[in-house]
Amino acid sequence: SAGDNGLLKLWKIETGAMALVSTKEAAHKGVVFTLQFDRADFLGQQSGMLLSSGMDGVIRGWRLTENGELESANLSMQDDHQDGILVLQYSAETGVVLSAGIDGIIQAWQLEGDKFCLLATSTEAHSGWIRAMRFHARSG
Repeated sequence: SAGDNGLLKLWKIETGAMALVSTKEAAHKGVVFTLQFDRADFLGQQSGMLLSSGMDGVIRGWRLTENGELESANLSMQDDHQDGILVLQYSAETGVVLSAGIDGIIQAWQLEGDKFCLLATSTEAHSGWIRAMRFHARSG
């Protein structure tokens, strides 16, 4: 889960309850709007990954340690969205990440090693905030 203070929390579902597993303070500056999680192999690790983004306009990558803690994957994209990123979509099949947000821009990124490489940008996708988006990997 994520909140308006830049904090990320990882939870475990237990019988009849939710148990807090890990907290990552200062993951972002300000509000964290969106999270994308994938259990697939990530950067050569078999731990899965979490992508986060928020009002700071940055996408960050996190991996799960063996003991369930969130640690930085030293993977981030910044300065390409003028405002906050409201939506992320990730395809483990292709390694493509889509981002969209307050600036009305949609961007496609290729995850290559430990960095994001910009594939394409639609600068006038919408005249206002983009609040929702779905990614269909097979359509290219």
